[in-house]
Amino acid sequence: MDPRLTHGVVVAALGTVVFLSWQLQYRQTAETLRKTREQLVTLSQRVEELEQLLHSAGGEAAWTNTQHEILQRITRRLPPASSVPQLLDALLGQVARANLALVNVNQGNLDPAMDAQDTPIVLDQTPCLRLPVTLAVEGRFHAILTLLQQFSGEAFPCVVRIEQIHLALKDPENTRLHATLQLVLYVLGS
Repeated sequence: MDPRLTHGVVVAALGTVVFLSWQLQYRQTAETLRKTREQLVTLSQRVEELEQLLHSAGGEAAWTNTQHEILQRITRRLPPASSVPQLLDALLGQVARANLALVNVNQGNLDPAMDAQDTPIVLDQTPCLRLPVTLAVEGRFHAILTLLQQFSGEAFPCVVRIEQIHLALKDPENTRLHATLQLVLYVLGS
C-alpha cells in the first residue's frame, strides 16, 4: 500500500475523531446553555411575580412589616422548652374535651427544628425545637375532627403540625374509630 495513502487515511481518521469530539462537546455545551436559558426565564418570571406581590402588598416596607407581624404572632405561640409537661397536659386536656378515650401517648426527644435547607430555625436568637408526639385515641369521627380543630386553633398554647393520621374502625356497629395521630409540637429552646 502506498505510504501517502495510508498517511492520508490516518489524517482523515484523526480529523474525523477531532471533529466528532468537538461536535459532542458542542452539543453538550449547547444543551447546558439551553437549560440555563430556560432556568433564567423561569427565574425571571418568578422575580416578576414576587415584585408584583411586593407591589400589591404596598411596597417593600409594608411587606416586611406584615411578615414581621406574622413572625411575632407565631413566636408568641411558641412557649419555652421548660413548659413541655404543661403542653402535654394541655394536649391530654384537649383529648378529654373532645370526648375521646386516650389509648396511648408517646413522646419523642426535643430536636432542633430545621427549615427546607436543613438549617436550624432560630427565632429572636433562640433556637426553635420540635417535640414529636404520637397520640392514640378512640371515639367518634366527629370527636376526632373536633380534636384536630382544637390543635390548629389559636387557643392551643403552641404551634402543632399534624404529620399523619391513621383511622381504623374499632367497632362497626358502634361507629367508634381508633385514631393514631403523629404530631409535632414546637417550642423555643434556651
